[in-house]
Amino acid sequence: MRARTRDFLRSLNIGPWLIGFNMLGDAIDAAEGQHSGGLIGCYDYLSSKYGRDKKRLDDDIRRAVGIAWREQCHVMEKVMGRPLNRPPSPKEFIYAAAEYLNQIEEEEMMN
Repeated sequence: MRARTRDFLRSLNIGPWLIGFNMLGDAIDAAEGQHSGGLIGCYDYLSSKYGRDKKRLDDDIRRAVGIAWREQCHVMEKVMGRPLNRPPSPKEFIYAAAEYLNQIEEEEMMN
């Protein structure tokens, strides 16, 4: 996981003490890099890397996203680009976070 992704997750109160922290960070980095195979390919890789089946992996990521939604809903809404009445799905959040981080990087490069 890249340092920028780690800092972003920490800003959402998702810390390394959560089981899904590293998995979510790696998934965001993979989505940011537009790896072929989408999240299915990413989940296959992460499943073997972390020794968890895909269902368990998705549950761990879902739990981390839920914590971020409860703790930093206003930031989550900014990332997602819309009001949230409930936590976004892991897939929605991963892609939105990747896009959000890409936009920040592009803005930094232009300045």
